[in-house]
Parts: sequence; C-alpha cells; structure tokens
Amino acid sequence: MAEAESSLHTYAPNWSKLSKDDVIDKVKGILYGQAIGDAIGLATEFMTKAEAKKYYGKNGPSSYKVIVPDMHRERWLQGDWTDDTDQMLLILLGVVENNGKVLKEDFAKRMWNWTKEGYAELGDRGGMGIGMTTHHTINHQMFLDDPHKAANDIWESSNRFLAANGAAMRTSVLGIVNFNDLTKVWENTKEISLTTHADPRCTASCIAITTAIALMLQGEYDPLNKKSLDQLVHRCLQKAQEYLTSNDHKKELVDHAKTKSWDKLKLDDRKTMGYTFKTMGAGFFALQNSKDFRKTIMELVMEAGDADTNGAVAGAMMGCKFGFKKLPEDLLQFPHRKWLDRKVHQFLVTIGLTDQQQSKVDQGESQTEKERDQENQKEDTLDQTETVNKNTKGDNQAEAMNQGRDVGDKNQDQKDIAITKDENQGAQGESKDAKDDNQVEGMNQGTDVEDKNEDQKDIAITKDDNQGTQDASQDAKDNQEKVADRDASKDDKKENQDAMDGQDTRSLDQNQDQPPGDQEVTTESMDHSTTTASSSTE
Repeated sequence: MAEAESSLHTYAPNWSKLSKDDVIDKVKGILYGQAIGDAIGLATEFMTKAEAKKYYGKNGPSSYKVIVPDMHRERWLQGDWTDDTDQMLLILLGVVENNGKVLKEDFAKRMWNWTKEGYAELGDRGGMGIGMTTHHTINHQMFLDDPHKAANDIWESSNRFLAANGAAMRTSVLGIVNFNDLTKVWENTKEISLTTHADPRCTASCIAITTAIALMLQGEYDPLNKKSLDQLVHRCLQKAQEYLTSNDHKKELVDHAKTKSWDKLKLDDRKTMGYTFKTMGAGFFALQNSKDFRKTIMELVMEAGDADTNGAVAGAMMGCKFGFKKLPEDLLQFPHRKWLDRKVHQFLVTIGLTDQQQSKVDQGESQTEKERDQENQKEDTLDQTETVNKNTKGDNQAEAMNQGRDVGDKNQDQKDIAITKDENQGAQGESKDAKDDNQVEGMNQGTDVEDKNEDQKDIAITKDDNQGTQDASQDAKDNQEKVADRDASKDDKKENQDAMDGQDTRSLDQNQDQPPGDQEVTTESMDHSTTTASSSTE
C-alpha cells in the first residue's frame, strides 16, 4: 500500500514530453531561479526607480557585492535570500517529509514553528519577514486546527480588503509537485494559498503561476516559441479567472498578466507595490519577454518597489523557461548554497526525479554527513560569535542598530498602504487615515517588543558561547538594561501598547507587531541570525 501511495507522487516518463534530464534542469531552474530573484531583488527593495538608478546606474547591481549597505540592506549577508524563499522551502520540506504529499495542516505547523525558530541550522532565532496578513492569521486561535478558517476570519474582518502577495511569493514549488496532474496542482495550490490568504485574487494569482510552471514541465508548450508561449499564458489566465467572481477582478488579472511594459505595472508605487496582481504580472511579463535570465531579472530589479518578492516569482518562472544551466553562476553563490543543494536534492529524490545512488551528494553518505554537520556547526558558531561581538560593542553600536530599524521602517512604511487601491477607492477617506495611525502604533509596538526579545536571546547566546567571559556577559546585560530603559521611555509615548500586548495570547514569540488594514509586518534577517522589525506588503 505504501508503495502504491508513493507512486502517485513520483515522476514517471509519461509525465512529460521532455526528457528526464530536461525536467530536472527546469525544476532546479525554478527553485534556484526563485532564490536568485529574491536575493538580488533585495538590492532595490522599497526604493523608487529613481533611487535605484541613483545607486546602481542604468544596468542595475552587477553582483551581490555592490548591494548598497544602507541601514536596511546591511542586515543581510551578501547574497542571502529573504522570507519569500524561506516560505517556499517550508513547502518543499513538507513534501519531502510527507512522502510527496502537500498537506495544509503540515504547512500551517511549519509556518508556526518557523515564526518561532526559523531555520535553526542556519543560525536563525525566529522566522524573518512575516507579512501582516500571515501574521494575523498565524495568531488566530484556530490557525493550527483549521488554518483556512483562520485566514478567512482575518480577511472578513478587513472587509475583504486584504489581497497581498504573500501567497504568490512562495507558490512556485507547487507547480512542480504532481506536475503531470493539473487538477492536483490546482488543489495543492489553493490549499496552501488559503492557509494564510483568503482573498480570491491571491488564489487566482497562485493558480496562474503554478499552472504555467506545470505546463512548461509537461512540455505541452515551448516557452521559447512566442506562439506556443502565448497559448500557454492564455490557458493559465483562463483557469485563474475561474477562481474569481468579480468581472472587474477577472479583467484586472488579465491586464496585469498581459501588460506591455514594466512601466504600466508601476511596481514602485508605494501605495500598491504589494498587491498580488502586481507580483503575478511581473512574473508573467518576465516569462513572456525574457531572452536572457540575467538581463530580465536586472530590468525587474531596477523597477524597484517590492523587488525581492517580484524577483522571486519572476526568477522561478524564468528559471523554468531557461533551466538551471542558463542561470548566472555568480548569482548562485548564496551564503547557504551547500545547505540549499542538499534540500533540493532531497526534494528531487522524493518526487522521483533522481536516485540516491545517482547523486554525488549521497556517495559515502555516512562519512560526508558528519562532515556536513561539522561544517554547519562551524558556520553557526561563527554567526553566533559575530552576533555576540555586535552586542558587546557598546552604546554606539546599539544606537546605530536602532537607527537602522528606524530607516528600514520608514522605507517600508511607504510600501504598506492600500494594495487594492483601485478596488477600494470609496473606502479610503477616514478609514485609511485610521489604518495609517494604527500602523504607526503597531510598528512601534513591534519594534519595542522585538528589541526586548532580541536582547534576551543575545544574552542567552553570550552565556552559551562565552560562559567563562564575564565581561561579555555583563556587557550583554548592560545592553539589555539600556534597551529596557529605552523601551520604557517609548512605552510612555504609546497609550495603547499594553492593551495590544494583552490581546494576543499566541504571539509569535512576542516579536511581531500588529498593524491594521492591508499592510503586513515583517521581521527580516541579515544573516539568518539577527532580527529587526519592519513592515511589508507580503
């Protein structure tokens, strides 16, 4: 029975008109292409097009090394991906550990654990980059038992206003699993999208993306042939429209996916940059107009706005179009590349695209696994030591980090306004003003709570790594007291903070804020080991 069940989720030659090697090349192109788009997109995240051109010139960032080290971007290691790829990998790992199946309850549990722990083997101390819609849904009392109900409650409570891109950014991998069976692809896509985002526009965006990926893997259409690609896009949008009840939304979906230029998408519009149709539209424009992965991903990055999320979706779709072998080798040099290689290999084995005995990764498994563990431990120790050193540099370092959070917040605040402006023009007025006011309070609250949380965690790390170093421990305690004093001062300025803290008994390890409306909260990481608070429409 187990073998029969497994065969339902593993590749067979009749799944595709392409050769097995070509399918593998495209699957890897999807996964690594997303990570590239995400990582290089960070270069212009929250910028305007004018700002992007000012910092990177006409052609965009030539490598991860030239990413502007401002107070927002310096929090990441060069070439590190963000929450977009983190969450896609949560789905991938669930497939691996559930014998090729996609289970919404399993994904909900992984999301919950990720918000608290992140990827511990990469030095995480909690999930980074949690969007507002996702944040509120995860905090819903029914989330672990019935995530779809939780997400729907949050959507209804916003007057069906929320249509952010947080589901679209992670959905690419769902076009791979069971790609031969479109009905299963659609079922999996809808199940995972609805886990955090209940708006039909979010589901339709995801369906369009995963359908395109599955059809390319089937070899039914040639993405390098314009006529064939046009037919593929038409079929994807036709299916996606079935998930929409509003004719206006159906037209809007098609308009975004068939846009004639980057300019028409207005990706750097601070009021709408996180709208799910914009991210989907960016992916489809890249798919239909790209002749070279690097050239197109750089064009997209220079459109700025929510560039890492747009880059993640476009990178995945172009990665499927061109294949892994055509991806820029220099942009594949992620700081956690070896870790990612192992996870992708496990996924390929699970879905039947590669064999344990065929892979160099698995040769001498018992010996190499020990070496990998030792290497990971060394990397983690270095990350933790770096964190401890940062936390013992004194008041100037602490003040600089606070300024970094403030600047990052200001950049991202501009992004977190109505993502569905066109559909909610009549609802802006006083309602929007109230949302903006509450957002500021929520952002301040999240920063305060997170500051406390970070200092507590940093002290714990200091104790573990420097048990015999009393000075470092004392410095960490002093930092904690200083932050607590700063927090207390901030608390005096926020009358509603205590009440808001008490409302949520399932806080994401109490390091997330709770802004209203369609904005989303994120905590981003510099090196999968540091935490700061900011806002994002994901």
